[in-house]
Amino acid sequence: MSDLQKNLTAAGASAESAEKIAGIIKAAAQASALTPVELNRCLRIGADEARRIYYWEKKHAPLLPAGGGERLKEIKKLFTDRGLAADDERFKHILLEAPSLLFLPASTIEDNIKSLCRFPGLPAIDEETYRRAALKQPRLLCLRPQTIADNIRGLVNHPALCGREGKPLLKCREYIAAALKRPQLLYQLPETLAANVSGVVSHPALKDDDGKPLFTTETYLQTALKKPQLFLHAPETVVEHVTRFLRHPAFADENGNSLIKAGDYRKAVLRHPALLLQNPDLAAANISGVVNHPLLAAADSSPLTSRAEYVRAALKQASLFIITPDTVVGKINGIIRHPDLSGTDGRPVIDKAACLKAALKMPALFVILPETIAANVNGVVRHPALQNEQGQPMFRREDYIRAAVRQPSLLVQSPQTVAEHVTIIKDLLLKEEICPDTAAVADFCLTNPITMVLGSDNLKSRYLYAYAKRRRGEKPGKKIIADTKGKMRDYLAQSDFSADLPECDYERLYRRHRIVVADGRTNVLAPRTASVYGIDIIRSLRAGKEK
Repeated sequence: MSDLQKNLTAAGASAESAEKIAGIIKAAAQASALTPVELNRCLRIGADEARRIYYWEKKHAPLLPAGGGERLKEIKKLFTDRGLAADDERFKHILLEAPSLLFLPASTIEDNIKSLCRFPGLPAIDEETYRRAALKQPRLLCLRPQTIADNIRGLVNHPALCGREGKPLLKCREYIAAALKRPQLLYQLPETLAANVSGVVSHPALKDDDGKPLFTTETYLQTALKKPQLFLHAPETVVEHVTRFLRHPAFADENGNSLIKAGDYRKAVLRHPALLLQNPDLAAANISGVVNHPLLAAADSSPLTSRAEYVRAALKQASLFIITPDTVVGKINGIIRHPDLSGTDGRPVIDKAACLKAALKMPALFVILPETIAANVNGVVRHPALQNEQGQPMFRREDYIRAAVRQPSLLVQSPQTVAEHVTIIKDLLLKEEICPDTAAVADFCLTNPITMVLGSDNLKSRYLYAYAKRRRGEKPGKKIIADTKGKMRDYLAQSDFSADLPECDYERLYRRHRIVVADGRTNVLAPRTASVYGIDIIRSLRAGKEK
């Protein structure tokens, strides 16, 4: 009896539990036939601990050699030497989850690891990554590599997860990467996992606004690869979360109409798969907590944002359904009060209402660290490529912050990207004599902050736009930057001068427009790269195509 208690204790069972199970055995010889459920009922202990004690007592304890404690020490050393157990707690976890490891030679365990990582027909697996995964699910160390390989290939090639032509929609390498994050996937039956996926995709309750399935097999698989535990969740669990979410009264307007369309919810899930498992009540509490937070209220205590506005923002930045209101409010207050986002007098440049308005337009501001935003602003203001003729910054920090609040994407773009955009604008406006100096360019950018977030190719095409205007006898103005791409495309279509621009003539047309961009590279607008965007516009128009 004492030996049994010692073995149970050495395996990680509490002294109290070891004593209880010993008492059961003493009172009834048939105790070994008890199921984990019966054992739990008798002992009134946790289900997990009951299961572990049961399997240890029934299957393994009788097999331990005399002096079980010493044997455990020997095995622990073997595991430690091979990097499988770094400390006592980790070793205890391994034994409680997979006691049969005590009866496998260490060499077999090591061979199981190496063989799977180099298994024929499977992508190679990094051994260290697999060891870490196996420590989360120690029973993997007991399984034959063939079994795990069969599970992987069985799911990847399962008919329910293949396209119309029988081609697997799941790539083996992608699935292995996901499974290593959720190691229990490696010992689950492929049929079970495939049924979980197909059960969600085909469920009649999950329809979009057009009555079509909310998820296709392909889209749901891509979502599950980002959140691997979705493979493990029963369809009923996922369906319940989705339907309750879409019908939750907290996400409805005053007339009871849902603020969340099924299609918008799907887009949010694809961007942030954790939303698929979020408790709808908790999500609703997070939304209400921000909308009604006293620190985000006007002077008269009324909310500065409506529920509908914030829900729309959350659908674009789905993590807002998950993170706590205090976290969101902390980010907003951090932006307002950050010293590098304040004026020279130390007062905030951005007030509460302006910050919220900007964040609703660019919801990433609700979650990005204020320090990151401050670094982006300072990076633009202090960028060596953005200086005037006197070597001073083009933008005053306060002026740039105010412009960025009107065009919030400037707050999240990298300084290098913004600097390259501004450099192209500056070069074009100066060389076309639209602006007399850098100060005038800076005023234009601050007045029209949207131009600073236009893509580089978009901005480069404006050289062609300016050329077309000159060719028609018009003097290019500031609108060559501010005009929409649609207006520019229509103008170029009417100009119809592409025949004058053979590929060999790019150099002649654009030789004046060579600039030094933010990182010091030259000739960014030189022959091919300078014109290909604008020329493609004309060519596509002439061919009757829209790009």
